[in-house]
Amino acid sequence: MFKLRGWSTLDGMFDKLIDLLIDFLELFQFWVVIDEYERGVCKTLGKRRRKNPVLDPGFHFVFPLGIDEVLVDNVVPTVDAFEEQSLTTKDGKSITLSAVVMWSISDVEKILFEVEDSDSALSEATCGIIGEIVAETEWAEVHKPIFKSTIERRVRSRVKKWGIKVHSVQFKNLTQSRAIRLL
Repeated sequence: MFKLRGWSTLDGMFDKLIDLLIDFLELFQFWVVIDEYERGVCKTLGKRRRKNPVLDPGFHFVFPLGIDEVLVDNVVPTVDAFEEQSLTTKDGKSITLSAVVMWSISDVEKILFEVEDSDSALSEATCGIIGEIVAETEWAEVHKPIFKSTIERRVRSRVKKWGIKVHSVQFKNLTQSRAIRLL
């Protein structure tokens, strides 16, 4: 079998030409479809629409040529496991704790326009709150249901302003550890 010279170069050129043609045709697209598990927000000329900016699932007409832009995010519940933390309780016990949070987007407009990275924001808020509460709690109290419910309540109230709804906070690992200091 023989190979044609420069055929791979022509093949790459055709791929780029087809991509350019598709991008050009997308400029004239006057509709958008939002899937069942998503919600979207429409911007007109870079600003949120004043009237009904949130788009529910289904077919929606938009102005072509980049006049309207639709931002979309997934709103079904998501589970995130956070890094293990080494913390110290109020009575000086060293513990290791890792958490799993089930959450979803409750306000797509807030999450898209007011939060840069929702996963990181939730992670940092949750880990910070856990650290604060552990420092205020003695080791004997850590295993009681009130400890977990206090964390859930404080995480929910902190992230609600970002359009995030926390369904539950669970502990994947909660053990007392020995602290070893190296000099």
